[in-house]
Amino acid sequence: QITPMLAGAGALARMEEVLKENAEKTARRIIIDVIQRLATTSSVESRAVNITVLNDMVKGKIVGKDGINILAFEELLNVDIVFNDLPNTISLSAFSLVDRRIAQVAMEKLVRTKGEITPEYVRETIKQATEETDKELFKIGKEALDRMGIQHDNEEFIRTVGRLRYRTSYGQNIMKHSMEVGWACRMLGNEIGLSDRTCLVAGFLHDVGKAIDQDPKVKDCHDRLSKEIMEKHGFSWEEVHAAWVHHDAEPQQTAEAFPVKAADAISAS
Repeated sequence: QITPMLAGAGALARMEEVLKENAEKTARRIIIDVIQRLATTSSVESRAVNITVLNDMVKGKIVGKDGINILAFEELLNVDIVFNDLPNTISLSAFSLVDRRIAQVAMEKLVRTKGEITPEYVRETIKQATEETDKELFKIGKEALDRMGIQHDNEEFIRTVGRLRYRTSYGQNIMKHSMEVGWACRMLGNEIGLSDRTCLVAGFLHDVGKAIDQDPKVKDCHDRLSKEIMEKHGFSWEEVHAAWVHHDAEPQQTAEAFPVKAADAISAS
């Protein structure tokens, strides 16, 4: 005879086996649903930008005698400038896309300059371009946070988020990638009853450290930088933890940390 206790244990074992069999199917369905719902534009980003000039004489004025103006330009920005690759075109490329953006704004000003161009004028133009780019980064960061539904009023943090527009990884634009991860993570979390806010915030900010990791003065890896930035600007422990452990820097301690890692893989692939 089988005692009721043993019978109950057998039923639980069978139930556990069924749940294990169905878990993988359920997980696969959830992931497929999220990928299908995640209809975003391509996040591939080029590192080069082209500026059109009216005629090639303008190039000579920008270069200056013996290249003196371009030497002044390159003193301040680590940017590669190509004048003779294409007709009526100046090409700019850079490791740091923020530097490239500053160079683009400055070069567009120089192209429109009517009078003489000197090294001093070049330096002043780059200074103006840097100030304009800082304002642009704030605007980009504010629009991104508003779009994601994340409220924050610290200008430094907002500008840091804005820098993600000008950062790539394996050809992928990090701002677009971050938005994809935030949305995908929230969808995954909603399917299994997790915190909507934690999933969205952690997913969106998981790579925020990449906004500053190209600075030569910064030595740490991007996930730890994400942790430092989020802690500095008042995000909760749950949000910080779920964001920064997406590369297994330490074991995931919350359920919300796992969808961040999964959403990052979905977006990256």
